[in-house]
Amino acid sequence: MQTGKALRALKRPGRVARALCARVPIPGLRRYCVICERHASAFLPFRRGLKDCSPLMLALEVVGGDPVNCACPWCGCTDRDRHLLLYLRATGLIESFRGSRILHLAPEAHLPAILERENPELYVRTDLMKGLTIDLQSDLTCLPFEDGSFDIFIANHVLEHVLDLSTCLREIARVLAPGGFAVLQTPYSPVLTRTFRDPAITTESMRFHAYGQEDHERLFGSDIFRLIAEHGFKADIRHHDSELQGTDAKEMGVNVREPLFLFWKQDQPSPPS
Repeated sequence: MQTGKALRALKRPGRVARALCARVPIPGLRRYCVICERHASAFLPFRRGLKDCSPLMLALEVVGGDPVNCACPWCGCTDRDRHLLLYLRATGLIESFRGSRILHLAPEAHLPAILERENPELYVRTDLMKGLTIDLQSDLTCLPFEDGSFDIFIANHVLEHVLDLSTCLREIARVLAPGGFAVLQTPYSPVLTRTFRDPAITTESMRFHAYGQEDHERLFGSDIFRLIAEHGFKADIRHHDSELQGTDAKEMGVNVREPLFLFWKQDQPSPPS
């Protein structure tokens, strides 16, 4: 959900100057955006980079977006958008989009156009809020679709924003057809053994310090894979070092510590190796 913020940030006067400078190629500082397929000398930080990170998130080694190498100076996409596309291509999952029914929750600004080129049978973009990239406004706790309506579900950094996690996960499992899979990227701390949420944390300041961002509702721990799997999924987590060997993370502007959160509906054959 940072993509919109990244695009708006690019329009700020100081940010515009930085983006223009970052577009100029500099020898030894080669960067490449896999989304817009343009070269640059640098990616732009989220806000002020590490200066605006919660100290607790740093101490807990939270794996999420890269606050230092976040926005593309050309299109404004974030590091996690680029990483997701790289994962989909490297694993071959993007090939399964052809002829499939896809539900994309809170879609990024540029990724949908790339996915639609794979010629899915149905591609629905939905979000709680209205927007130019939205086909249908809906609530993840009560999706307006029949059981088994989709083969693929994508939610890139969404689950940390929802209040009722269990209901949302049940809804995702419900609308997925047998054999379907869900990509559920989200920040998490491998240091925490349990996901942390306290209903007394209600203000933006409290959420920023406790969860890492003002609109986050929890901080996932290392139990995240079990929490999701309990709602009818089989975890099939992929990692950068195994799936993206030979990919220069610095050049591509991605976080090597961020895995691909891939989950298959349990009532399907074993996932491909």
